Amino acid sequence: MSFLFKRSKKAIYHIDSLDKNMKIAIKTIIDCSISDVAKAYGLRYAIPKWGEPIFVPYGELDGEFNSTREAYSRIEEAINESSKEGISQFKSWYPNSQILNQYRISYYSFTDEHYGYIAGIGADPLITHSYFQLPELKGKNVFILSPALSSVTDFPFLDNIYQYKKEIIESYSWANSQFHSKYDKDNSYDEELGMYFMGILMDKIRKRVEKNARNQIENADVLVVPLFVGQNKYGHGESIKERWIDSEFYRKSMYHELEALPAIWNTESAGNLIMNSIGKFSTLVLLFDKGVPSMEKCKEECLSQYIGPMRVVEDKERYKIIELVK
Repeated sequence: MSFLFKRSKKAIYHIDSLDKNMKIAIKTIIDCSISDVAKAYGLRYAIPKWGEPIFVPYGELDGEFNSTREAYSRIEEAINESSKEGISQFKSWYPNSQILNQYRISYYSFTDEHYGYIAGIGADPLITHSYFQLPELKGKNVFILSPALSSVTDFPFLDNIYQYKKEIIESYSWANSQFHSKYDKDNSYDEELGMYFMGILMDKIRKRVEKNARNQIENADVLVVPLFVGQNKYGHGESIKERWIDSEFYRKSMYHELEALPAIWNTESAGNLIMNSIGKFSTLVLLFDKGVPSMEKCKEECLSQYIGPMRVVEDKERYKIIELVK
């Protein structure tokens, strides 16, 4: 556990006791982790096995702040200080993952036998994660149809996520603002800070993989298509926001179920890209983050209606290797 709680000069037990700008800053960035966008790039937020190794007590965030941006700078400074000690714990828990200097913030409190009740925020870092089982492709010219393998392979890929950066951020900003205006008694959400925070996150993610990112599909022996199962969960529309609104999640005010990734990357968008790329590859590999039925039974998830004449070479639960028939 972070040493910061031991040195805090003032014991603060609730977020309401902090400066207004600090309170708004904390509430805002807690809602802006956009974990589905991280998932799109083969990343996830680490889950502590116990406690919160990177912890900042409210006492370290006390004081007066002229703006939410100034308050956010203090939060960032305190997290970086706490991470000097706490990050080693995450490295021991996730020895095979790369750890990024970007964090998901959450409320956290505990009781210490010497210091009593301690309240504050925990910070969990982004880490690389293998969502898919990739079959042996040694010696093949490979192209990936999304960034989902970009954190664990060096293959060139189509970045069909970053191009939606502005729309993703604006959509989440709209949804978060709606949620706070309806269900937060203080309506403590700063759209400008939230958009700034999400922009930094997306830029950091993109920067670490940009050398392999492409804006169009390239010719290859093998086209690999990573698919997250169950992505067709929203309605119809020309934008992320429209698809969200045309869904049961929005109608039932289930704002925690609104994610940008399924609205951008689903079987329809993947299928259309494949159809428009026929002739650029001879072998198609479909990857799934969860087990799916055989090709005969797995119609929608396996994109059968988009592929055309084919010969199934391997039909595994987590991947399908398909040769196109001319």
